[in-house]
Amino acid sequence: MKKVIVLGVFLNLLFCDMIAQQLYKEDPPVLIKNEGEFGFILHTQGWGFNYRRGKSITVNTKRFWDFDFVTEFHPKEVTTTNPAIPDAKSYIYGKLNNAFFLRAGYGREKIMYDREEKRGLQIRYNYGGGLSMGITKPIYIEVVSQDNIGSNIEKFDPANPQDPNYIIGRASFTYGLDELQFHPGLYYKMGLSFQQCNENNNFYVLETGFVFDVFPKEIPIMMQTPNNKFFLSFYINLMIGKRWNRE
Repeated sequence: MKKVIVLGVFLNLLFCDMIAQQLYKEDPPVLIKNEGEFGFILHTQGWGFNYRRGKSITVNTKRFWDFDFVTEFHPKEVTTTNPAIPDAKSYIYGKLNNAFFLRAGYGREKIMYDREEKRGLQIRYNYGGGLSMGITKPIYIEVVSQDNIGSNIEKFDPANPQDPNYIIGRASFTYGLDELQFHPGLYYKMGLSFQQCNENNNFYVLETGFVFDVFPKEIPIMMQTPNNKFFLSFYINLMIGKRWNRE
């Protein structure tokens, strides 16, 4: 896995530099120092949101602070419902925790191609990394009470898992918020983006790439199946943003 990731990073950087040499032939555009972007992320194990705040170093290069908040699903999750109970809610049997990643990092971005028209297209590549905080919240489910009249809200217990025949479904997301666990780690991200700007320096971005998160210990998401401490995901990020020159 490590060799594959290192090779992918090297080839991506080499490929991007080759394209930049071929495509970026026009005169440098006017330097606009500041840039802010907000986006919605879809990735191979969930979804989330992104904010990026950048500052130009040269007309072709900028540095940025990057923030992600994403959900993280386990590949073995299977959503089910209890057919014996009317109006049963869906749930995932064996799921111990909801998992989220909160990332905060620093990166660099380079313009590979830039058309100077007001509605021109820019092609950029970026890379960066920083801290990745894994956050887990226990799963609570609603089960039929012992008297078969009402129901109870219970935490899913891997040591004594509830009988699926008596599970009504998932409980409210608010259950377990006071039991959050935090798992500090690191991440590395690399992306390729396509950006179109308008006359007001507002712009729209489609970015695709990969993120690699690593933690000292496994993130407990499912029972009776291996959990991971290494997470490689591929993403698409749809962003809107604005450039400006005021400090």
